[in-house]
Amino acid sequence: MCHSMTTRLTVATLNTRGLPLKGTRLAERFAAIAAEFDAGDIDLVCLQEVFTYYHLARLRRGMRSFPHVAYRPSVAGPAGGLVTLSRLRLTSTAYARLPRSSRHSGLPARARFNALHSGILTVRPANSRVRVLNIHPTANTDGNWSNHNRFHQLQRDQLLALAHAATADSSPAVVCGDFNVARSSTLHQELRQLSGLHDAFDGQCPPTFHADYLPQGSTAHCIDFILVAEPIDVADTALMFTDKRPLPSGPAHLSDHIGLWPTSASPPQPLTAEIPAPPPSEARHTHRGDQPHTRAKRRRTRSAATNHAAERSEGAPHRGGRPQPPSEAKAHPTAAGGHSRRAKRWREGVRVAEPPLAASGALPHK
Repeated sequence: MCHSMTTRLTVATLNTRGLPLKGTRLAERFAAIAAEFDAGDIDLVCLQEVFTYYHLARLRRGMRSFPHVAYRPSVAGPAGGLVTLSRLRLTSTAYARLPRSSRHSGLPARARFNALHSGILTVRPANSRVRVLNIHPTANTDGNWSNHNRFHQLQRDQLLALAHAATADSSPAVVCGDFNVARSSTLHQELRQLSGLHDAFDGQCPPTFHADYLPQGSTAHCIDFILVAEPIDVADTALMFTDKRPLPSGPAHLSDHIGLWPTSASPPQPLTAEIPAPPPSEARHTHRGDQPHTRAKRRRTRSAATNHAAERSEGAPHRGGRPQPPSEAKAHPTAAGGHSRRAKRWREGVRVAEPPLAASGALPHK
């Protein structure tokens, strides 16, 4: 039998405007953002500025069709404000901090704090070769994109780390997020040269920050991107949240950013995995397992094994030569069963919420 791997992946990215926490109609906006994604047909959504567990709860409550939610837990909420929600099962997840250096001590305190908590959230959907990286580097609040501005070195260090992460694996990458650098900047050009990534919008994306939120006289730039590796073909692109939406308290933009949405991103050739049929001997053994004498033999075997295990738990020497009390055997995660998968989910330091949790709207335990 031939099992075909997924070759089509639809991804979107949005900076949700998670700050300030008050005075921005956050609850209304997040509910509307979640509803719009939930009603669409996007496979995977990369969100930035989801800074608290309250933010996360608002989104998960409205995005029930995205049962798989990945983020790195921190004290107040998802680390770096990064959350990736997926309709597809996620087979691997990882979070890595972006670099922070003492060379940037001349930056504002808020910028240094943001640099301390910035990172890259990477996920891989099931049956796909593609890795999806969610990122939100430190913002340049001066609005000066020259090589001599005080944010340049910090942003360059962070984007070099991103270029390394995008090319560290042989599988193709899709990098999404609010990059906080203009397309025309040397930083953006250097990132693309070093990583080999190309713009899914082919340089045609308009300014992604709403001019309404800029100081008077400032110019809006395209600072949000979806960059894709060379083997990935992008069929079409679209913009999201470009206009104001009706909210209970009146019309408003759902974020200070617009969303980006390549409608199809896929490697050019499908992958297949051969699943061999069971050998004839195994098939015969399965069939014979239904016969009465075979079932009785299995029951005797299980009974003997149970008695032997009970003798060992009551004080018989085990592998280390020391008696093992029954309580120790029961407390061991693998002996109790059901915990090995949870331990695997934590191996990369990223929490992945499973479908029952998302369906209930509850949050993971911090």
